[in-house]
Amino acid sequence: KVVGAEDVRAYADANAHIELNDYFKQNLLNFTKKDWSKFVTPRNEALIDERGFDLLTRMLTVDHTQRITAREAIAHDYFAEVRTD
Repeated sequence: KVVGAEDVRAYADANAHIELNDYFKQNLLNFTKKDWSKFVTPRNEALIDERGFDLLTRMLTVDHTQRITAREAIAHDYFAEVRTD
């Protein structure tokens, strides 16, 4: 519901071996991608910035060929302040 259905549809359309099940078609295809800023609250605002939004977006990319790998995620700039390497 957060990442929306557009990318899921595009991924399924691009991959003929993928067929969306009836539950998904009936319940989830109408969701639009949410802007990450809608999830920022006074409680978490100090933990997130554009780098964090970028990392989340890359980690939740539907197409596995475009999704960030674990190694790339660890090296992401979001973690620069705590990186010890």
